[in-house]
Amino acid sequence: MTLRALLAKHPTRFYAQTWYADEAFLDEEPDHGAPLPRVLDCDGVPKASRYTAATLAALYLQHPTHPMWDRYLWTADMDRDDQRIYVGSVTNTGTFEIHRHIHLSDRFARPV
Repeated sequence: MTLRALLAKHPTRFYAQTWYADEAFLDEEPDHGAPLPRVLDCDGVPKASRYTAATLAALYLQHPTHPMWDRYLWTADMDRDDQRIYVGSVTNTGTFEIHRHIHLSDRFARPV
């Protein structure tokens, strides 16, 4: 069952967003044999993980109260603009959230 199928099957377990609707990583199958990962601190710079968003979502559905979901976890996935995907849990709702790390570039500006 792909991440897209998990989202459709368990809509109340995922934080409602639409930005990733056409992203290829939604069509990935989770690794159902993957153990719960060890979580290491990082310096905020996205680092690749062997865990995909699909695998972490499947693990979340099996272990939704595990303390690792209080952290944001980098995944092995990238969006179509090569921005790293990260996941975590919304603490007050207990839903799984999927985000992308937006690269700062000269496209960003400050209105004055």
